[in-house]
Amino acid sequence: MGHIQNKSLDSVAQSVVLEGTVRSVALVVGCADPRIHFDREDWLFQQYGEKALIDRIILAGATKEIDVVLRQVKLLHHHHQFPKLILTHHEDCVAYGGAACPIHGHAGILYNNKALFEEVLPVDVEIEMYVQTLDGLFLPAHEHLLIS
Repeated sequence: MGHIQNKSLDSVAQSVVLEGTVRSVALVVGCADPRIHFDREDWLFQQYGEKALIDRIILAGATKEIDVVLRQVKLLHHHHQFPKLILTHHEDCVAYGGAACPIHGHAGILYNNKALFEEVLPVDVEIEMYVQTLDGLFLPAHEHLLIS
């Protein structure tokens, strides 16, 4: 539960170029921290295959500079019409104070920002949110929210 299903290479190839327009299978927003880069890429390859066209927005703090990210998401969707937006944060992110922001804190930030992404994207774009551990696990954000 909470994992992206693998796409066959045939379905990926069909979604790549239609009528001369490049179409990606997803857009991933993630942090630039080099400690998590390779695990994120491995995870994406496992989900979509190594040949899938996946847009990426990689910034320190991932969604921390929300206005910048929203503009880029809107632009990329206009040009690549991705059907899925994957928002990722990670534990021990220095942009959020390192260990001062625990996993449930990142999950909350992602959920607080979700409505902003829904405002700039068509309703048929699926939004998934994950908090990545330094061990390479991708925890679905909805499973790690603190409910008071």
